[in-house]
Amino acid sequence: MSFLDRHRPGDPLVAPNAWDLGSARALASLGFAALGTTSSGLGVAHGVRDGAVGCDAMLANARAMAEATGWPVTVDLEDGYAPDPEGVRDTFGGPARSGWPGRPSRTGTAPASAAWPRRPSVWPRRSRPAATRWC
Repeated sequence: MSFLDRHRPGDPLVAPNAWDLGSARALASLGFAALGTTSSGLGVAHGVRDGAVGCDAMLANARAMAEATGWPVTVDLEDGYAPDPEGVRDTFGGPARSGWPGRPSRTGTAPASAAWPRRPSVWPRRSRPAATRWC
């Protein structure tokens, strides 16, 4: 069953965050219908700070969790693992084209600036389509 199919009226979808295969298997055994990833949890598991685990490692971890449990897994794609909206598009594009649900975290690790604000709603108008095409 797909991630979207698990959203049913009157039956809220609860997808707790796992950080590795062990936590994914434990959560799946409790009957959750989907799982999420956590960049912070994966960082702690590897002994590094939040955001220090790269996009490829995050995607590999999420794929391993999905394969081990058979559940759909959302992917914490941080702040897009990119310095600009076009890079965010590319980051989200790979998982989206592969059928992976993705979500940005509410907090990224790069400092916000006038050139790269946190929220897409304040990105320059010309950049929004590039960043949201695959989201």
